[in-house]
Amino acid sequence: MQNHKTSVVVTLVLGIISVLYSIVVVLSLLDIYQNREPDLSEEWTVVVFGLLLFVLFAFFAIFTTIRLLRQYAELS
Repeated sequence: MQNHKTSVVVTLVLGIISVLYSIVVVLSLLDIYQNREPDLSEEWTVVVFGLLLFVLFAFFAIFTTIRLLRQYAELS
């Protein structure tokens, strides 16, 4: 049961971080769209990191949901 609590907390924290970081990603994408800076490599790095963070969150959310569903199926 402790492992389930840990995975739920990790998923929750990753979700909160993903939502907050999405603001930074939107601002970076706005800079890229406006193309006002000569070098946009930092903005693209922020966008790629945000995508990786979101994929990590999605993986943990799916993994945690499957684990919890299996536990409840065993209890029923």
